[in-house]
Parts: sequence; C-alpha cells; structure tokens
Amino acid sequence: ASSSCSAASAAAASSDLANKLDELTEQLKRQLEFYLGEGNLLKDRFLRSELDKTEDGYLPLRLFLRFNRVIEFCHRAGVKQRDQILARLRVAIGASRLLALDDDGLRVRRAAPLRQLEPVDERTVYVDGLCGTGASGGSGCKVDRDSVAKMFSTVGQVLYISLPCYRTTGDSKGFAFVEFETSAEAQLAVDRLNSVPRSQWRARLPKFSSQVRSLLRAAQVLKIDTTQLETALYDQGCGGDSGDSAGTSSTSGSASGKRLAVMPKAEWERLRQEMKSARDREVAKLKSRVQKAKSAEASRANVEDAAGGATGPPAHLRFSAGLIVRLTDADGGLTRKRIRDQLPLGEARDAVAYIDIDEDGRGACLRCRDAAAADRLLALPQLTTPPLSAELLVGQRERDYWDKIRRDWEEKHRTGCPLAGPPVPARVKRQASPASVGTSGIASSSTSGVASGSTSGVASGSTSGVSSGSTSGADATSGSSAKRPKRIVFDSDED
Repeated sequence: ASSSCSAASAAAASSDLANKLDELTEQLKRQLEFYLGEGNLLKDRFLRSELDKTEDGYLPLRLFLRFNRVIEFCHRAGVKQRDQILARLRVAIGASRLLALDDDGLRVRRAAPLRQLEPVDERTVYVDGLCGTGASGGSGCKVDRDSVAKMFSTVGQVLYISLPCYRTTGDSKGFAFVEFETSAEAQLAVDRLNSVPRSQWRARLPKFSSQVRSLLRAAQVLKIDTTQLETALYDQGCGGDSGDSAGTSSTSGSASGKRLAVMPKAEWERLRQEMKSARDREVAKLKSRVQKAKSAEASRANVEDAAGGATGPPAHLRFSAGLIVRLTDADGGLTRKRIRDQLPLGEARDAVAYIDIDEDGRGACLRCRDAAAADRLLALPQLTTPPLSAELLVGQRERDYWDKIRRDWEEKHRTGCPLAGPPVPARVKRQASPASVGTSGIASSSTSGVASGSTSGVASGSTSGVSSGSTSGADATSGSSAKRPKRIVFDSDED
C-alpha cells in the first residue's frame, strides 16, 4: 500500500513538473516572439544595435540570459541553471513559427525579415477606461498587458502595448497605447471598441501634473480664484451627452465603471496639444498671481514682525482640533510619495495640507485643511487596509503634536530675534576731484587707501599700479611688492 502511495505521489509530482515546463515553454515562446517582433524591434535600440553587429541576423541565445523577464519565468518554474535555461529557450524557439535556430542551436533569428510597415502613429490607438473594464479603479487598477492584448486581438494583430504604471505599486494608471499591424486594424478598434462619444474624447485625457496640483493647492491656501484654470482643464470643447460619466471624470482610471474610450493616436495628440496650450496659458497667469500674493503676504509678515506684533506661528500653524490624522505602517517604508499615491485625485488629495513623516518611516501625521477633510481621509479604505492604519489624534496626543509644530516653527524662524541686521556700510562712491583724475578717471577716498590716475587705471602717478592713503599704509614707491587692493564696487553703470 505504501509503495502504491509513493508511486502515486511520484506520478503527481512528475505531472506537476511537466505542466510547469509546458507553461514555461509557452511563456518563453511569447516573450521571445515579442523581443524579436516587428513592434518591439523598431523601438528597442539595444536589440537593434546587437542585430547591426551581425551579418546573417542571428543573435546568440546567451544574450537573452540578461533579460529579466526570461530569468523571472525560469526561476518561477524552478529552472535556475544556465544550461537548463538555454535548453528551455531552444524548446520554446522550436515551438515558434516566427523564430528559427541555427544548425548548432546556439543562435536565433526571425524566420522572416522585417517588413516595411505604415507609420507607427497611424497604427496606434489611445485607450482610456481600462480600470473600468473589470478591475477596481484608482491606485488599485490591476490591468496588465496580457488582458489588454486579449481584448484588442479580437480586431487585429497587436504588435506592441505601452501600459503606464505607478512606480510605487505597479498598478496600471488606467490608460494605454496599443499598436496594430496595420492602420485599418487600428481604425477597426476605434469603430468596434470605443463606447464614448467623439465629442467627449477630450475629457478622457489625463489633465493633471504634479506642478498643476501643487499650484492649485497653493492658490486654494491663498484664496485665489482658480476658475479659469479649471475651465481649461475640464472644458470638453464640444457639447455631447452631459450624462456620460466620462464627462465628469478628471483623470484616467479614477472610477470603476467608466466606459472604454478608444481614439486614434493622431487625434489624441491633437487634443492633447490643444488642452496643453490652454492649460499652460492659465497656469502662467495663476502662477504669477500666486507669486504676487506670496510676496504681499511675506511683506505683511515682515512688517508685523518688525513692529513686534508677531508672537508665534501663523494662523494655519496654530492649534485647531480635529485636523491631524495619524497614519501608521507595520512594515515601515512610508514616504510622502507613497502616501500621495494612496490618495485618489480630487478632494481627498487636496484635503492634505502637509505630510510629516517619522524618522523610522513607520508613522506619519497628515495635517488636513479642515475637520471635514480629516473625516474624508479616515473613510478611505486605502488608508485603513493592513499593514496601514489611520486614526484621528485627540486629547493630549493632539496637543503634543501641535506643540511640536510650534517648536519647529520657532527653531526655523528664531522667534524673538530682530529681523533687521547690522547697518550696511555705504559703498565707495566716485570722486570727481581734478587732482586725482588721470587716464582712467577713477579715484577713491582716503579711507579705502587706493587712488587711481595712471595708465594702468589703478594707481596715481606710478607704474606699479598701487598708491594708498593713511589707512592702508602702502607706499607708492613699493612698486610691485605692494599688496593688491580689495575689489571695490562702484555705484555707476558705466563701471
């Protein structure tokens, strides 16, 4: 009985190993076909340079041992030895119709030469709303290249997919660029898969950058009207169905349930340039207004400090109950960027005025703009899902943190120290005395110890270039041994 059980276990293990190897072979075949496919070779400068070094188009198999995806697939299947990996690559290439090995089995090339394709922009479409096709929206979007390729392979041969992801989480941003074999297939994708009216395509373009978000937050703090910039960001340019959810979305992939928008890349580029031009104009105007407001506020603060009216931090840094959300991470590694990436765009992210990270990276205090903003943060599942946890500071813990803010402010601004420094000495003025004007016409007062009027333009009546008054103690007869005078700044534009 025991022998039969052992035999059954061995057979099951052998079957599992065979299944893993078969899966590995398919993964390697797809990956190698991608590396040497027309969509990638036209963009991959490294492989193109390696191909240019060959005369027959063959690349050594050992070259692919440097590719992370190949090593990842093999290690996941338990294939870790160099010779074993090369053997699996040969098996994968043998199963491909697009690739061919040389007689020695050491090199690989395309079975057919590269074709002359249409311009890449004519064969590419922009896709938005991927997170609304089944995955959760926001920073939890789990769409990958395989799912996108499966979706668009129904209308044509997909050569390349560009799927931007967040660096911190690896999640998709909800949009992609899909390159087809022909422009006709790209147009077919637009006709069959697009579900957003063309009049609302502009509303589906990403609108915010970190610079624009920072500028909007600064304007809100200074109570500056941002209507014109927001109009440039959100204006669709045309009418369209006002009930479409796409028309109210501010960024790609921000809501699950968004309909799929598919447009030609050339149209995407045109709309993006239109929106960028309008946005940049309004950003420049708003930036100028913010800078003027900051300068005016700084001037008022200096006047108050000089008059002795400033007795502590500004109003937004003084104690106000219910504004501090304490965020902890059991695993550590909290950073400002990671926390911002966890916050969805819009009210939740704009609600945070400042993020204070602990030195060990296991905790952070988020200072909100008001109590309602703190309540919205505490309701976000992204901040309450392990290993993250969030709570509102209350009682003595809250007062201790506000005391820390006050101490930090006092340390930075040195409360109680006069803002005005010592008087600045008057700069040396030009003296137009006829007795001291020579070829150069430059002379200084006796306090500086330097007078000019010679050919060199530095000393009067000598070739050495130095003459001093009573203060410097240098004599004109000392010639080149005299010390060189310090540089003097004159109040004349001519000099």
